Amino acid sequence: MIYTSFATENNDYKKVVEYYLIPSLVKFNLPYYIDYIKSNGGWNNNILYKPTFLKKMLLRQKQPIVSLDADARIMKYPSLFSELDEYDIALHYLDNGLQWRGIPSPNGQKEALGGTLWINYNNKVMNFINKWIDIQKIDKGFPQKVMQKILEKNEFNLKIYKLPYSYATIVKQDDTLPIHMIEKEEIVILHNQISRKLRRG
Repeated sequence: MIYTSFATENNDYKKVVEYYLIPSLVKFNLPYYIDYIKSNGGWNNNILYKPTFLKKMLLRQKQPIVSLDADARIMKYPSLFSELDEYDIALHYLDNGLQWRGIPSPNGQKEALGGTLWINYNNKVMNFINKWIDIQKIDKGFPQKVMQKILEKNEFNLKIYKLPYSYATIVKQDDTLPIHMIEKEEIVILHNQISRKLRRG
């Protein structure tokens, strides 16, 4: 298993991955590979690279990968990932109402998050990734929304593990932690949402 991420060269995102993610991977002695790419004209275009990046990493590493956003930080050793061999993909499904307003969404709908992904290396997964790439070429929407649609249909019969929120904790818009959802000492992977600031800047 190897930890992976991608960042655009010669801009602030390279600095972000070097400030947040890489030091935390080194701290816990986790093997990693960072894919530095040329910008494709801004954040909205660059994030479309996500499924292509995942395919590239799986074919390069030929083993399970953990894909993390560039602004993620490992807070505790992520031992759960070593227990997922029987699964094809692991991710967290977020209740947006609870995350942002502290009130559970009335319809119970949850959003599949792409910031923390554990992905196995097998034929079913490669078929899923190829489908994602094909759809993403047409649908220029947010990659994790495209991913969620494919996972909901699950035509490749993927075995999906739902990660706890501690593996995909998101800093709120005021830079505070959602303490109504999780205690600080429970956080394993923290997403700092630096792209919010960089896009505003």
